[in-house]
Amino acid sequence: MDRLTAIRYFCRVVEHGSFAAAARHLEVGRASVNKYVVDLEAQLGVPLLLRTTRKVTPTDAGLAFYQRSIRILDELAEAEAEVSIGRQVPAGLLRVNAPLAFGERHLGAYVCEFVDAHPQVEVQLDLSDRFIDLLDEAYDLTIRISEPVVDGSLVVKEICPARIVLCASPAYLAEHGEPEQPDDLLRHTCLHFGPFRTGERWILGDHVVVPTGRISTNNASILHQAALAGSGIVALPTFVVGPDLQQGRLRTLLNDYPLAERSLQAIHPFHRQISSKVTTFVNGLIDRYTGRPPWDLVERPWSLAEGRPNPWPWAGLSCCNSAFREPQAQSMSHVETSRDGHILAIHINRPEKYNALSIEMYHALGRAYAELDSDPELRVAVLSAEGKHFTAGVELDQWAPVFGSGQSFPVGEGEIDPFGLNGPRHRKPVIIAVQGYCFTWGVEILLNTEIRVAATDTQFQMLEVQRGIYPCGGATLRLPRDIGWGNAHRVLLTGDRWSAEEAQAWGMIQELAEPGEQVDAAMVIAQRVADAAPLGVQGCLAATRFAEANGRDEAVEQMMSGMVPVMKSEDAAEGVRSFLERRKAVFQGR
Repeated sequence: MDRLTAIRYFCRVVEHGSFAAAARHLEVGRASVNKYVVDLEAQLGVPLLLRTTRKVTPTDAGLAFYQRSIRILDELAEAEAEVSIGRQVPAGLLRVNAPLAFGERHLGAYVCEFVDAHPQVEVQLDLSDRFIDLLDEAYDLTIRISEPVVDGSLVVKEICPARIVLCASPAYLAEHGEPEQPDDLLRHTCLHFGPFRTGERWILGDHVVVPTGRISTNNASILHQAALAGSGIVALPTFVVGPDLQQGRLRTLLNDYPLAERSLQAIHPFHRQISSKVTTFVNGLIDRYTGRPPWDLVERPWSLAEGRPNPWPWAGLSCCNSAFREPQAQSMSHVETSRDGHILAIHINRPEKYNALSIEMYHALGRAYAELDSDPELRVAVLSAEGKHFTAGVELDQWAPVFGSGQSFPVGEGEIDPFGLNGPRHRKPVIIAVQGYCFTWGVEILLNTEIRVAATDTQFQMLEVQRGIYPCGGATLRLPRDIGWGNAHRVLLTGDRWSAEEAQAWGMIQELAEPGEQVDAAMVIAQRVADAAPLGVQGCLAATRFAEANGRDEAVEQMMSGMVPVMKSEDAAEGVRSFLERRKAVFQGR
């Protein structure tokens, strides 16, 4: 007997529930499948299947044998793929378990994309909220919403934050009022996840609340429907209620008392050789939802006191308000500067908040730009950011009062507006290096720089119109000039993302680099600028900006008048001498 074939046939019978269905899947005769399984049982000396006229089910011994066998078959399939193609190629059946609410809303499209990209993989996706023991059940991977898991037999990878928020419908709050303290929840109708007697506890900071109410269920979708119907206050993940927060159908509550933050985790058994199908699937999820996922882009979209949408909602254009807290004083500006010869390196360093720009960081950038302009030893700056993303935008909860006031941006004394809208713009060139997410005000900052380098993984987005407002940091002024009116209208009016390759094709990006190499590429360009004549560089920059904003005749007149002092400078004389002497010029900026 070919034992490997017998094991494969046995596994297919278990999966399909009958010999006939397994035979159809294997494209062999039913008698052949039956013979191999019978011979396998005889060789092992135990019955593996219970046979009735209606179905075939595994015995306890058969189930245990199946769970071990299927892993062996999967590893064999991957080994064959590696040998035949010469590299690790995902292959075989991938069994994934995930929570019902998350899977229904967010996994379907990803699974379809995954199998399209990896034709040798089959995905079996089971959705369930029950506890899964990966070591006892035949799953390669489970997706869970959990606090940190410590288990040496498991490999745990965080995909993204899974924030739980208290929320209720505007109708419920209009009738019953809004709780201001955690203890106020005891006077409200709450919706339970789980049985009443053993149901959930809501831990809000130092407060522990056992909610009271008349509806309990172990299904998040039913709780969601009940909350929308105005039946009470509920604690649900933002991946369930995010769209309702965006549209104002639900409103978050007690934002000063955030529920304990959890994370969306991919968990699989520990093996010395991790299956490439598992690794590829998990890495794809991390790439898809890294940072702050799309369902967390809205926090407080309604002004209940006014009974209508707040014209300046906490629209979540940033990824920074962990658990929806009020802004707090920062211990540091998160903007660092250093020098490399004539180059000023400006580095945004707040990766834990996806480099979202606070007001203090805005001022710090303004001081850095002013330092560039005021120091005669500095000739050019390189602006970059720490982590996987350049920035997901701003802390809009801090900035909303500024926008709502209709006043200009709060440029401080001795600062230069990094958006280039309020007061004089910087006189010396700034080269920017971006990666990952470059959203909203990240684009605004980029548009106020002279040379732009992007990692190939960069994604740009102006999503203000999706949040009920529109860009006010310069994109509506500069983007059409950079990428053309049609392209600008496409991204501004839809809020769609565009890639680094598209940005380069449109002229918005001048150079692409591999991820992680964008800063080095920007520094190479910066060094070439620093080696050029400083007065010539600054004069050229001033002339091009004037030409951008004025007609041809005015621009020509400005260019010629600005050229006179530059031509009389020591740098101009050095440029002529070096050319005649066939050597590299050494400019002093005089």
